Amino acid sequence: HGVTGYLSPPGDVAALSANLRTLLDMPLDARNTMGAAGSARIRALFTTEFLQRDTLSLYQRVLRSDV
Repeated sequence: HGVTGYLSPPGDVAALSANLRTLLDMPLDARNTMGAAGSARIRALFTTEFLQRDTLSLYQRVLRSDV
């Protein structure tokens, strides 16, 4: 929170509104820095290998179920 973006609790319109206001009030370079940090975090966490492994795990769980 505050490094790669801002978190708002689900359904909390006031918190979302406050977070959006914070972003709009930030200097452009600060928003760009936050956006770059968020992008780097996503690239680091959600690699192709991670997504493939997670998808295969999901398929295995579905195939083991009685559905």
